[in-house]
Amino acid sequence: MWTVLHEEYFLSNPNGYGYAKFVEMRNAWAERLRVTMRQVHKAGDKCFVDYSGTKLTIVDRSTGERVEVEPFVAVMGALNHTYAEATASQRSADRIASHVRLIESPRCARCWSARSPPCCPRPAAHADQRRCTSRMLPSTSIAR
Repeated sequence: MWTVLHEEYFLSNPNGYGYAKFVEMRNAWAERLRVTMRQVHKAGDKCFVDYSGTKLTIVDRSTGERVEVEPFVAVMGALNHTYAEATASQRSADRIASHVRLIESPRCARCWSARSPPCCPRPAAHADQRRCTSRMLPSTSIAR
């Protein structure tokens, strides 16, 4: 990767650093950087979904039976709205059902409704979406 960059550098600086010194200096420079990746999301535009990867155990209080479940998590990019539920598996049927419940959840349905500003649980309170400062509260659901 650095070979091409070094070749371009060396073409414009024939008496410049050799490859090893160039890479050493580049790495020292990169360590001093405080790199962050900022992403701008429009409210209601994106929803990030995945299984957490770590199974949880639910205990039936009446029988004491322990059942392993898969945590499904969804986050609305700009709204700080998180949806989570436990499903039996990561199979397609469970994944699709989780997506359906996510979209049908009251806060998500409100976010994607064409009739209200995507960030506002009280659409009549704000004539202008840019002025809306309401925040969605996290919601949790457990499905069997």
